[in-house]
Amino acid sequence: KQASEGMEDSQFKYVKNYIDRINMRPTDIDTFIDNAIKASPWGFKSGPRPTASITQNARRMVYRGLLGLNPASALKNLSQASNTYSELGERWTIHGYLKVAQNIKNLLAGEGSELHAVGVLRDNFIQDRQLSATKKLVQNMDEGLFYLFNLAEKINRGGAYWGAKAKYIAEGLSEAQAIEKAKEVVRKTQFSFGAIDTPAVLSSDLSKTLLQFQSF
Repeated sequence: KQASEGMEDSQFKYVKNYIDRINMRPTDIDTFIDNAIKASPWGFKSGPRPTASITQNARRMVYRGLLGLNPASALKNLSQASNTYSELGERWTIHGYLKVAQNIKNLLAGEGSELHAVGVLRDNFIQDRQLSATKKLVQNMDEGLFYLFNLAEKINRGGAYWGAKAKYIAEGLSEAQAIEKAKEVVRKTQFSFGAIDTPAVLSSDLSKTLLQFQSF
């Protein structure tokens, strides 16, 4: 509020638009389309926010078609190791992925590792709300659909976490401090795209659908 007092009109409108996107409010275009649909014979069949409802269903179908049981998507996801390498360097990146290999049984079992205990494998730790909700819905329909993609995601997060934790402990931090720093590295290298991190241009219902994977 204090900062906005010195803003010119265009700056204030940009900040207001950005805050509206964070709070999941519809854009002017979304509202215009909502009103047009509700005024049509279709009416309120898709609820009070028909644009959001229709585009969410479209995104779910795309996620299922492109990510479900798709080895190529899982392999592409593993390429995020390059982000970990750029942050931690060769030594600690290798250390992290070796640690993942040593704990692969716990990853496959879905429980029992430190990664689960500190929470870096939770969906909402990294992913935006829409992706998490979409994936959860699809998994309820077919538990094995996202198996490969989820495994690649766990490997990436585990490699980043274990490598970063070892690095910071070697630098003299306590284990508790190293864990918190490692969690920050996971968020940074494995993409934290919540509402705050997503550019305003990619935050409307329409742009989320037309440019579905561009934020990644």
